[in-house]
Amino acid sequence: MDEAKFKEVLKKALIQSNQELIDNCKFDELYEKFNREEAPYLTAVLLKSGINPLPHMSSVVNCMYQGLDILDINEIVIPANISRIGRDAFCGCAQLENIIVDAGNDEYKSIDGNLYSIDGKTLIQYAIGKKEKEFIIPEGVEYIGRGAFANSVNLEKITIPEGIYLADRAFFGCHSLKKVIIADNATEITMGSYVFSECSALEEVYVGENVSFDINAFSKCVSLKKVTLNKTMAIAGGQFAGCSSLPEIVLPEGLKSIGQDAFDDCGQLTKIVVPDIVEEIYGGVFDFCPKLKYYEYEGGYYLGNDANNFVALVKIKDDAVKNFIIHKRTKIIYSSVFYGCENLENITIPESVVCIGISAFKECQSLQLVKFVKNTAIKTIHDEAFMDCEKLETVELPCDGNELFVGLDAFNGCYNLGRFYVKSEKYGIRAVRKVCNNLKITYWTMSVLLYAKRDDKLPLGNYWYYDKDDDIVAWTKD
Repeated sequence: MDEAKFKEVLKKALIQSNQELIDNCKFDELYEKFNREEAPYLTAVLLKSGINPLPHMSSVVNCMYQGLDILDINEIVIPANISRIGRDAFCGCAQLENIIVDAGNDEYKSIDGNLYSIDGKTLIQYAIGKKEKEFIIPEGVEYIGRGAFANSVNLEKITIPEGIYLADRAFFGCHSLKKVIIADNATEITMGSYVFSECSALEEVYVGENVSFDINAFSKCVSLKKVTLNKTMAIAGGQFAGCSSLPEIVLPEGLKSIGQDAFDDCGQLTKIVVPDIVEEIYGGVFDFCPKLKYYEYEGGYYLGNDANNFVALVKIKDDAVKNFIIHKRTKIIYSSVFYGCENLENITIPESVVCIGISAFKECQSLQLVKFVKNTAIKTIHDEAFMDCEKLETVELPCDGNELFVGLDAFNGCYNLGRFYVKSEKYGIRAVRKVCNNLKITYWTMSVLLYAKRDDKLPLGNYWYYDKDDDIVAWTKD
């Protein structure tokens, strides 16, 4: 290489990048002077000038070639001296059809113009400008690297065989991708986040058994219309957010929780089937779903299934309500359902309820009594659930052996709350710590009463029990 020409181009690149000129530096040292956004531009300028900097480098760092989208580059050669290639290294190379690796490279190899680890187990980078519409993952591959197929131009269909892990953003922004099939796995596997996010042409997804995804796996897939999920798949946060063409979805039978914003902004969603086994639905899940149809009962709007229409209380018809009856088969009181219902005076939580969502009763300023039915199944009272209920005086919580999680600030601002009745025979005298973990007692003095009938052997403390009419009787052993 002509050293004088190399240095001249470097100077031009520095000037165009508004960087201070640094003389007598090796390329690696010079490269370290550039931040993440400027380095790709420098590399692009060099290549456009006919100078390949790779022989002067030991590694291709993160996002190195994001500047290459300004070039009509369709082939790149990885020399023997490159020992590290960072994530997203070829992102933006929309014309790239062939990646060649020098035979002397000890870390990487090329198969059919795509980049793999030397052992062939990791597909690091698919040449995203390839003309092929379908890709068959070679036998022996176990791992699809972060962003490996991201922004592929022509890929329309992909089948993921058993035992392959998909890293974050593996197929992000593949705007021609229409169909995804993920095979069954013998063991449980959770793929990365944003794996198929923003695949704007994606219409159909099949997810095989024992496969789940991290957050936002299919978010903003605006053409998605058909989704088949396995029986045990978890629904993480933002999973289908922004899927504006999705008309309906049947959630897995074994689903226990739905992550935050999972179906946010699904404008065409009319039906969602929620299984009985679900125990938590986080906030924002059904926001901006104007066509979603609910089951109605006594002024409440519910989601559920054919066997139980009332699994989750999602919203109410009238926020001026004074008294409200929750259906006896309801399991979830969704986030913010009663938020700001200033006239609500008391509420009875049915035995079936296992979870009260974030801010569910926040700022219910007339609420005085929260009564959980005897033998309640409650497991979770989320953050700020009863926050700023200023008139709340009593919480009757006979949880009967269930270990209960009470979230941050769940009763904060309840200045008049005097007694918190707890039943937990399983944990005995440890109930205050075990059952009321994370309970914040910040602005008021509150007695936590344990369930126990009168007994001289009990330690000093506050207790309660049911009388013959199932009314609570409080007592104190001095």
